Parts: sequence; structure tokens; C-alpha cells
Amino acid sequence: MITTVIPDMRECLRDNGFVHDEKNDDYDFLFLMAVNGTIYEVDDSYSVFLRDDGIYGLGSGSSYAIGALASGANWKKALQIAARNDVYTAPPFIVHRQEKK
Repeated sequence: MITTVIPDMRECLRDNGFVHDEKNDDYDFLFLMAVNGTIYEVDDSYSVFLRDDGIYGLGSGSSYAIGALASGANWKKALQIAARNDVYTAPPFIVHRQEKK
């Protein structure tokens, strides 16, 4: 991931006109990439993060959902809690599952 995917991603973005300017917040990004059931979080500095618990979230209600999961809620309940507490979060939710190989 770090030696192959990230350099290729950086080159692709650069070749297509994306130039990260740390002074300009308009170009910040955060990707979640799943490869063979392992999730990688990649930020706009091309840093790769792996959480020990495997719990990730993107979007306006993600902090609520992650907090609910940490408190013992299942993923469906966590999404409901996020929607109830964040005005920009609402169903329908799209969920994808990738099994580890």
C-alpha cells in the first residue's frame, strides 16, 4: 500500500491538476481504501493510518457513529444515533462489506 498505491495515487492526482496547497483548505481530502478486507485511511498529506479496532468513519456524522460504536452500539444503531445528532446525516445509508482474504 505505502510503496505502490500511495505514490501512484499522488502521481495520478498531480497529473490531473490536483495540487495540494496546505494554505488552501478547499483541497483537503480523506480516503478510506479497503484492500482484501483491511481498511486504510489516507489523508491529504498521503499519510496512511491503520486503527487497531478497524473502526473508521467519514462524513459529518462520523464522530457520532464512532462514539456510539465505542459505547457498544451495533453499526445500525450507530448510524441512527449519528442521524439523530447531526443535521447533515440522514438515511438512506449505503453500506459495503469486504471480507478479509
